[in-house]
Amino acid sequence: MQQEDNPNDPLAGQVVIVTPLLVGTDGVVKMSKSLGNYIGVTDPPSGADGMFGKVMSLPDHVMEMYFTLLTEFPAEEFKSLIQEKPRDAKVKLAKHIITWLHNKESADQAEQEFTRTTHGGLPDEMPEFQIGAGPHKLPPLLVKAGMTSSNGEGVRKMKEGAVKIDGEKVTDFQKEFSFDKPVVLQLGNRKFAKLIP
Repeated sequence: MQQEDNPNDPLAGQVVIVTPLLVGTDGVVKMSKSLGNYIGVTDPPSGADGMFGKVMSLPDHVMEMYFTLLTEFPAEEFKSLIQEKPRDAKVKLAKHIITWLHNKESADQAEQEFTRTTHGGLPDEMPEFQIGAGPHKLPPLLVKAGMTSSNGEGVRKMKEGAVKIDGEKVTDFQKEFSFDKPVVLQLGNRKFAKLIP
């Protein structure tokens, strides 16, 4: 028995499309700006919060989902690549997304910058912060530069060996620094800031 359409029914004529939710960059829960585990369509191609670095930081186990939901590549083109060369798979995905949302030149430049910064080089551009000559402890400077959300997080990152000044690792969070020239503050391989006395 077929049910007749009721023109007064608020659901009449509606179509429902169901699609899987994309897991966030943490590989655990759905992508969400409030959780900070997202890649935004307006994110820059490269840099500390750029698309390329975010894709490269994805856990290997979510790569198949990302390729399936964000590209039209056939499965045979990416499944073996993910298994055998996960880094190459991430580069392929990152460049595809950036070309889609920006352009091919931006994708190529983002790859070059990522390679340079993860092999000890510095990005072409970085934010600058006036800090005065000092003395300064590094945890508050990490907060000022927007690299960490609190002094406590800065201390943890320093203990982990993730903080450098002009390429030299600094783990003593109590140490005070005085600067007579600009220096580069670095957190991990993706966040850089120029500190100007």
